[in-house]
Amino acid sequence: MRILIALMGVGALAFTACQSGSKPTESLEKSFEQARLAEDYNTAVSLLTQMASEDTSSDWVLDTLSFYQYFYQVTPGMVRNTKTPMYWINKALDKKPGNAFLLDMKAKLYLEEGKDTQSLAIFTELYQRSQDYTYYWDIAFIETARGNATMADSMISEALKSADIASKTVRLENLQARIREEVPANAALLYLNALIYNGRGDMIKAAEALQEALKIKPNFFAAQKGIYDLQRAAAQQMPQRR
Repeated sequence: MRILIALMGVGALAFTACQSGSKPTESLEKSFEQARLAEDYNTAVSLLTQMASEDTSSDWVLDTLSFYQYFYQVTPGMVRNTKTPMYWINKALDKKPGNAFLLDMKAKLYLEEGKDTQSLAIFTELYQRSQDYTYYWDIAFIETARGNATMADSMISEALKSADIASKTVRLENLQARIREEVPANAALLYLNALIYNGRGDMIKAAEALQEALKIKPNFFAAQKGIYDLQRAAAQQMPQRR
């Protein structure tokens, strides 16, 4: 019902704009800005979709719609249909092939679909092109998820020994919590190390790695959540008092 009302509002805005002599797209852009500021993402997506339907739409419309579909159209705790964000990302890539921002989202959607090989290929190409540690982290994460913990562990150890690691950053995101954060690369790699330890059942070393990451970045959301999850798991394993 909310989306229907939003779409009706879009139609009314477009009609009013035509009547007043202003361009419909300009009116929609103003409405989108208001929806963005209000964090009304469903309305924002509807307005962007309306603008994207025009052949003369600017590149920013497709880029922004791709991001909003990928990042904001997620229901916590539920598996989503990836076809919609993938459609808009591919449409934007038709205009800007090789765009790192769009390819990054496409690779992550591939992971959601269980297509780790395709995802790994994109992240590998992006890292080779830019030497951005974000993509290095993504590659190591995929290897971890694949069960290649030894390879991931080797990648992490090698990166942590790098002379410039302290000056590098990694961009991480949590779609369920709608959080994006940029953290020091060494903290991000220690967090990934914790995931590997946890996968091996070594909760103590996992907790130590997370604490080290939090020393570097105290408000590191992923590491904070990791500590909370470990504490909850430990509490569940404790024998219940009679």
